[in-house]
Parts: sequence; C-alpha cells; structure tokens
Amino acid sequence: MKITINKRDLSAFQFSDELKQKIVDTCEVVQQKKDEVALRQGEKVVRIPLYLSGESILTHYNIERDKKYTICRVGRGETCPTSLSSILTNQCSPVTGIAVQDAIKVIVPTRHVLEWQSIYPTWSKFLIKTITLGYTSVLEKFHQNMSKTVEERILEFFSNGDFTEIRSIRMTHQELASEIGTSRVVVSRVLKNLERSGLIKLRRGKIMLKAAG
Repeated sequence: MKITINKRDLSAFQFSDELKQKIVDTCEVVQQKKDEVALRQGEKVVRIPLYLSGESILTHYNIERDKKYTICRVGRGETCPTSLSSILTNQCSPVTGIAVQDAIKVIVPTRHVLEWQSIYPTWSKFLIKTITLGYTSVLEKFHQNMSKTVEERILEFFSNGDFTEIRSIRMTHQELASEIGTSRVVVSRVLKNLERSGLIKLRRGKIMLKAAG
C-alpha cells in the first residue's frame, strides 16, 4: 500500500517549507516492520532514510573478533549517519540496519542527497548535524568501553529506562553484548553475578529487572 504524506508530517525536521514540499513531491515513503533488515553491512548505499516514526539499530560485525557491536540508534527526526557517510564517500555500508520498532521512513535517493546540498541550506545543515552526531556517538561508545567495566555498562544500559517496578526486557545475552560492545560469554557471566546479588532475574530470552528500593 502506497503511503502519502504532507509537509506537516515532516515537522520533526528543521527544513524550509520549500524543501519539505520537494520531499513530499519527489520521495517515496515506506514502512519497515520490527526486526526487518533495511540495509546489510557491505551493501552499496543508494539512499538515506528520514524517520517519521519508529526506531532502528545500527550494528557492525567485526570479522576478526567475531563480535557484533551496536553503533547507534536512529529514530524520529533523524537519518542514518553511516548511510549518509557512505554516500558522501562512495563506500559500502559499514553497518546493518534493523528496525527495533515499526517505522515509517521517507527514502531520499543519492542524487537528491547530493544535489540538495547546494540548493537548500537547511538540508546542508541537517547533513552536517547528522555526521557530527554520528561521530559523537561513536566516540562515546569508545570512551564507555575503555573507561567502564562490563558490569557498569550493563547497569548503565538498564538504568536508561524507567524501572520503577519489576520489568522484563526481551533481550538475549548476545543482543545485550552487541549493545555494550563485548562478548556473549562475558555478558552471561556478569548477568549471573547480578542475579546472585538479587538485582535481576534471568529467564529464557528475558532479563527481569527488580525495582529500586
């Protein structure tokens, strides 16, 4: 089913009215279901997505270490920084993009990504902001991995939610390892220690978080 939008649907983006109308008139809108892969590592990048809703996770697989790392998340009002970088440098995608929520996205092909830089100042500003935020996210991940223990990173990941009561997270040990940048074996060992301390309970495919206090 074809999805149609208007300029109001682009309210999360700080674009000029002229650019918003251009996007409405020339770009395709698609829906991505949860767990659907939109782009795989190593594929040629021919477009960038503008997220109207939903969220995706970008992961990179390191062959030498046989590990998968979460690079960042992309949601409403954003685009994929690695796809943008790949287009600007004419390289293949360094990541795989997987939806963690159903998403609706505007697809901007390469020719528009490049042409609009010299035509619309708000587009050029958006691209610069995207590259900057993507670079900052990678640096923060690197700093976190270098300065904090695995237990500290796991607890920090859990604390990002509002856990005022017992809550379950549907996540495998491998998925958690990818989020914080370590191996599944290490994550499993640390989770067992946290369970013995009474902070969590482990279930198949779930991690039960206990309420503070």
